[in-house]
Amino acid sequence: SDTRNDRLFHFINPGTKANGAAADGLVAPTALAVSPCGDLWVVKSNNVAGGSRVSRFRPDPDSWRSDVLIGTKKSSLSGNNLYNLSGGGQTVSGVSKSLKKLSFFHTPQNDGIFADDLKLLGSKGNCDFKVTYFETTSGKRNITGAVTSGNLNATGVLRGGLRTYLVEVKPGSSTKGKKKTRSFSITGTSLQGGNADRVKARATTAK
Repeated sequence: SDTRNDRLFHFINPGTKANGAAADGLVAPTALAVSPCGDLWVVKSNNVAGGSRVSRFRPDPDSWRSDVLIGTKKSSLSGNNLYNLSGGGQTVSGVSKSLKKLSFFHTPQNDGIFADDLKLLGSKGNCDFKVTYFETTSGKRNITGAVTSGNLNATGVLRGGLRTYLVEVKPGSSTKGKKKTRSFSITGTSLQGGNADRVKARATTAK
């Protein structure tokens, strides 16, 4: 069937045009398959009307949605169902005394209607604050290089699924006796639909 006016799917590759069919339509499809990420594949077998072809229909980009949450406690995170790149309603703060390490927990989750791959990008540290990223879904693994370079992908996140991460911020000796602040952001992007969400954190040292 022709899906040009469907709000969920749009046509990707028309294949060959069969007699009596629009360039983006189908005549007598014989098989259907749906991928975990929502792609609809339609097979039209060989016949006199115009040969065989496989056509792909893809969900609208809004069908995928990344939602990132953040907090100073794993049990209390901000940003649920808030989607923006400004950090509005998704910013938390922590104060370090005596150069103690601060912990920020962040959770990118899949708020879309299909499985998704999520890309994570985080800010680097600076001369006053060391920022270290860890994956904590299973154990504790240092992923700082991948996160700060934008090369960390959480693949195959099911609908409603999530991954858990930890950021440790350690003030350096240069901040001793001074009030210093380091703000950083973490962005989660859907690799299927391109929708992104950003959370922010602020680490401050006490004099």
